[in-house]
Amino acid sequence: MSERNLGAWILPQPVEKERYVPIPRWRHTFVVPFGYEEREGDTEWLYPIKKELDVLELAKKHVKKYTYTDVAAWMTTQTGRKITGPGLKYRIKSEIGRHKRAGFYRSLAERYKEALKKAKEYEERLGKAEKTEFFDSDPFIQLSRDWEQADRDTKGAGRGKQRHLQAKSRPSDSISCST
Repeated sequence: MSERNLGAWILPQPVEKERYVPIPRWRHTFVVPFGYEEREGDTEWLYPIKKELDVLELAKKHVKKYTYTDVAAWMTTQTGRKITGPGLKYRIKSEIGRHKRAGFYRSLAERYKEALKKAKEYEERLGKAEKTEFFDSDPFIQLSRDWEQADRDTKGAGRGKQRHLQAKSRPSDSISCST
């Protein structure tokens, strides 16, 4: 048999599964959340600690089998940063609530977008005589441009691209996780 030259093979590169980004600091919080730290001179942002956030992700799986107190003790030994059982429970429950709330707001935005499109189509069918000035106003024109840009940016992109677009407005020294 003859040996065939198959050429060069380019292997797929590993995909970044999780990306931790800085979060804005709320003015009324005195306690820095588990998995984040303050940096000197920057009072506006809290910066992620990769190891603590990785342990927190594992802890979310462990609380299905063990008590919050046991998992919190394990987290303290793994990271060296103290967290209590009730503190861990609050952190996990509030994170779930934030995800649900964000999803609800996204669905409201989509419904709002569809309602505006239908209203514009309806007014165009009525004719120019009865047309309101809303669709010619600057806020509507800017909103339409923003939606078109968002549609172009996310068209065909997975969640990774959407996360990248969301992280653009944050500081550039975010910490990445490749677990």
